[in-house]
Amino acid sequence: MTVPTTGASAPVSTDIIGQEVPLSALFTPPVGAGGTPSASSETDAGVNTAENRDPDLGNYLNRLTRSALLSPEQEVVLAQRVKQGGLQAKTARAKLIEANMRLVIAVAKAYRSSGIALEDLIQEGAIGLITATERFDWRRGYRFSTYATQWIRQAIGRAVDNKSKSIRLPAHVSESLRKIDRVRAEYRRETGEEATADVIVSRTGLTLRKVTLLLQTLAEPVSLDMPVGDEDNTSLGSLLHDRTAPDPEETLVSAELRTEIHTILNTLDEREKVIMRKRFGFDGEETYVLQQIGEELAISRERVRQIEASALRKLRTLARQRQLRDYLHG
Repeated sequence: MTVPTTGASAPVSTDIIGQEVPLSALFTPPVGAGGTPSASSETDAGVNTAENRDPDLGNYLNRLTRSALLSPEQEVVLAQRVKQGGLQAKTARAKLIEANMRLVIAVAKAYRSSGIALEDLIQEGAIGLITATERFDWRRGYRFSTYATQWIRQAIGRAVDNKSKSIRLPAHVSESLRKIDRVRAEYRRETGEEATADVIVSRTGLTLRKVTLLLQTLAEPVSLDMPVGDEDNTSLGSLLHDRTAPDPEETLVSAELRTEIHTILNTLDEREKVIMRKRFGFDGEETYVLQQIGEELAISRERVRQIEASALRKLRTLARQRQLRDYLHG
């Protein structure tokens, strides 16, 4: 999502910082004499040290952190307005963002050794914060800052990872890919069908092995087994960093759900807990059938089933009380 540009239609806030300030102004980094964003000179001493060394950066950071913090009740009201849509959603989103920019700065500081200027890290984090305002569900029961931190970290981490881990395809590989793309496009126009590997070989002059590997690359860009060196002895896949980052929302909800499950399991007696853990394999544990559990506990299979049914009734009752019914029933 693109940060709103300065203009008459940009969202503004009046009841958080006491004056109308376009949201876009919060994301305008300091500009030095050369007309480009100035590099961050901030040290572990914090913002005050940064202000002494770089007044522009100091003013920028102060501007981002002058909004008042929100109470949990205010967060809920603003989140509800965002979900409702319309003009009030833009204003509510702006207020959530303004009040949480200090959180973006705090997370960005942890990445100062990445080689990316602090103000650039802040802008990347702001993108994650904007995403959080759009996806936050106050009904889950956690604070907005807890939820937003996951998205801020992901956005900044992705920017850092792209800078430090990105690679470029060798020129001859890029040229071969372009040839294949041209042939495939031409063949589709001519016949309405996809070009086979043999057709591509005949029209590009590439070897069948090379074409096969390149086609695999085009079909599966995250699993590259193609050779990239002049001697074809290096796999492109071996040079790529595998980034399978889980969705922040799913990570947060799963962590909270595990905590809640352990809490309600502790309300059972010891034998009920043992049976439930073995039956459902909490925390990645192996699951067991009724007969196996009965043999281990020296009770009948039917008795295990009865205890399991009783424990489930207790958990469902408690789950309703703790608003976890949706979790337990999928």
